Amino acid sequence: MAQVHVRPAAAADLPGMDAVHRAAFPTDLEARLVTLLVERGKATISLVAQIDRQIVGHILFSPATLVSASVGLAGPAGPERRSDLALASQGSAGPAEPTGLGLAPVAVLPAFQNQGIGSALIRQGIVACRRQGVAWVVVLGHETYYPRFGFAPASRWNLTGDYGTTDAFQFLPLTAAADSLRGGHIRYAPEFGEIIGPVV
Repeated sequence: MAQVHVRPAAAADLPGMDAVHRAAFPTDLEARLVTLLVERGKATISLVAQIDRQIVGHILFSPATLVSASVGLAGPAGPERRSDLALASQGSAGPAEPTGLGLAPVAVLPAFQNQGIGSALIRQGIVACRRQGVAWVVVLGHETYYPRFGFAPASRWNLTGDYGTTDAFQFLPLTAAADSLRGGHIRYAPEFGEIIGPVV
């Protein structure tokens, strides 16, 4: 196999990214979600895998919001609960909640699957998260695949998520503060609801 180059996605890559997701998934939901997140500036980390001049894989991380269990979950999280880009300042209310990202989606063209490209995208994506000071990452994915990258069921931290609380909903703490989290609900960017449907 020719050498794979993983790099940050550029605006000109969107058609190639779209083609990857449409080929890799049975519906166009993921492709539409990527386009919407990119158009709205929610693609916090977006990487493509390229062989020669062809985009063969893509991964996207978008803002996720931690709502403390003590706050309650009635209604959408307001701006005061958002921690999309930076840690909130510590104040009289206690320690700030660490900021996080949701990994979704990741895809590789079918002809290039099972060659380590998806794993390379995930590993380099996590490296990029660390470089940006991201405290945690969540993913809704296969229970036996994502643990190799450090993910574990979010239930270990007593965390729930918008799209289920089974072991497929997984959490990766990247800081000590994130690892010490105990309880809360993680919301994905609202674009997920627009494309995928209402949360559970």
